[in-house]
Amino acid sequence: MRKPSAAPVEENIVTRKYVRLSLLWLLVGAIGPVVAKPFDPKDPPAGTFIDDWFILRIGGEEAGWAHSTCSRQKDQVVSQTVMHMAIKRAGQTIEIDRTQGATETVSGDPLSFETVTKFAAIQTRVAGRVEGGKVHITSSQLGQATEQTHDFPAGAKMSWGLLMEQYRQGLKSGTRYSVPFYEPTLRVDGAITASVQVGDREPLELPDGRKTEATRVTTVLELPAGMPMGRMESVGWLDDDYRILRSEMPLPGFGTLEMIRTTETRAKAAEGGAELFMSTLIPVSRPIDREAARSVTYRLTFTGPAGDAPPELPKTGMQTPGPWKDRVMELRVARVDPKRLAGIEGHTDKEDVKPYLVSNLWMNHEDPEVRKMAKEAAGDAKGRYAICDRLRRYVTAVIEDKDLSVGFATASEVARNRQGDCSEHGVLLAALGRALGIPSRVAYGIIYVPAFEGQQNVFGFHMWTQFLIGDTWVDFDAAQGESDCNPTHIAVATSSMQDVSMGDLAFPLLRVIGQIKIDVVDVQTGAGPSPAPAAPISTNG
Repeated sequence: MRKPSAAPVEENIVTRKYVRLSLLWLLVGAIGPVVAKPFDPKDPPAGTFIDDWFILRIGGEEAGWAHSTCSRQKDQVVSQTVMHMAIKRAGQTIEIDRTQGATETVSGDPLSFETVTKFAAIQTRVAGRVEGGKVHITSSQLGQATEQTHDFPAGAKMSWGLLMEQYRQGLKSGTRYSVPFYEPTLRVDGAITASVQVGDREPLELPDGRKTEATRVTTVLELPAGMPMGRMESVGWLDDDYRILRSEMPLPGFGTLEMIRTTETRAKAAEGGAELFMSTLIPVSRPIDREAARSVTYRLTFTGPAGDAPPELPKTGMQTPGPWKDRVMELRVARVDPKRLAGIEGHTDKEDVKPYLVSNLWMNHEDPEVRKMAKEAAGDAKGRYAICDRLRRYVTAVIEDKDLSVGFATASEVARNRQGDCSEHGVLLAALGRALGIPSRVAYGIIYVPAFEGQQNVFGFHMWTQFLIGDTWVDFDAAQGESDCNPTHIAVATSSMQDVSMGDLAFPLLRVIGQIKIDVVDVQTGAGPSPAPAAPISTNG
């Protein structure tokens, strides 16, 4: 076995691709199918009565295509949206395919749903059924599956039910209405509100040069108070037969996501390859010496829409956020002294710690391969910090292929393939800790790099691991090779990864993309403490 190397710093700030792009997919899918020809929505014809193709564009660049169909099968209606997208991450092309479908009664009551997403080589499946007022959801990847059950929100609609309501309300200018909408990729345990406003007829020019008129319809998805990124707005232009000719939705940091109606031939000719990463970098005005810095004080300015509240950042062992005042916050990030953690174990019997100990789809620590790696990595280390440090060193070394083309893989897959970027390092390290009874979670946010693809002094998106030592969540970054994490890690959110939807992960990041300005106020340097020593580790397991 060749000797593994540490992850290159510059290559592991790559944006948390899966959660971000999953959000793009689900928002396109949430628009729902469109009408191929006039029909009676109370009694649609048998067979396929909706069949439409679209070009997808992001930031003005073609990114792929979408195909929406709707079919009646006896007393049920099956809606499906198939999408293909190709994007670039710092020049490397990655393909994403997603099939999202729902089965409902002719009257619009949800019965079942399934979403299959393939990101590069990684495929995930989320399927559910609605029975007796409950929704039963199964999530699976690499043969690993988790199940959960929630109360199904009364009266909530999915694709066909939402379209039926649109027909019932009509396209008269000034019409307003709201519909409870169930989309498990956004929220698994309840409904969100789709608020619709019908506007005026407007001139519209289509890609083939044809000019027409269409009705402007604005849809706002409202999430409950307290959930990150509480609203998303899209605009569609519909013809008199309710056919979507074009839709647009602004995506902070990426530009505008567009769906443009076209033919199958033209849609499939869209090659894709839109560059989504470089626009998400956040520049700072002065360099930071990451190795020498003991603490950094930042001034964050929220530049998002006037009606939006700034994101709430978590308090961790390293990170102390101040209050937002006039959309400005001072944030202090300081290294945690490893010597202070010597001899401290932890509290694993507290109720609020349990979510960080259980096995889930992403961190299946009951997997024999994961448990084997954890035992090997810990060796004879004594004390919680020393064990966590040993685990971090092991993961840094054992993931030999620092590959940016991997999708969001589970710990089980990383344990076998030993491949991936920052997210794969993060989930594997967290799973190893749980296998040894150490509470763990992932932190995702931004990290400083002095140079990336020709840009200087920037922050880019990143994921790492936190272990609970005593009452302190302590940062460990296997992708960067750090147990004594440098203070340029700014956590936007943390997650146990238990029963999370892609929306849960994506929303906090979207609150930051293109909406945060960072100023470096103060940098404290010095020799500082060194990480506790760790014995050499073996990677032959």
